[in-house]
Amino acid sequence: MSGLRAFGFVLALSGVLLTAPAGAEPRGGTLAAEHIAGYDRISIDWRQAVDYDVRRRGEDVEVTFDTALPLTAEESGPKGTTWLRHLRVADNRLILKLSPSVRLRHYRTGRRFVIDLLPPAAAGTQRLALGPPR
Repeated sequence: MSGLRAFGFVLALSGVLLTAPAGAEPRGGTLAAEHIAGYDRISIDWRQAVDYDVRRRGEDVEVTFDTALPLTAEESGPKGTTWLRHLRVADNRLILKLSPSVRLRHYRTGRRFVIDLLPPAAAGTQRLALGPPR
């Protein structure tokens, strides 16, 4: 399946479809939310690279971009995702409501902004600690 057809298929399954508002340039931003092999991914394709800031307070996450999002959102909750409860666009902010204890990973690659929602760490999971042996 070609990349474009696969992307359209993802949008159709996800239930989250954000598009450029009426009167905007036809090549506006595109947002997709999907479930991929154990985690959810939200991505926004921009016309140019855009800086951002992520702030989290419990289950609420606010991503603020240095320019307004060229998107409008359907107010229905996302379908086809596991860890994302609600998604909303407001001016230059992407506002997310997550399931409890979800972990975040966010980055920019070229003109695309990506935020991955990872399942909570398993209880008793040990982290690798580097240091002198005891």
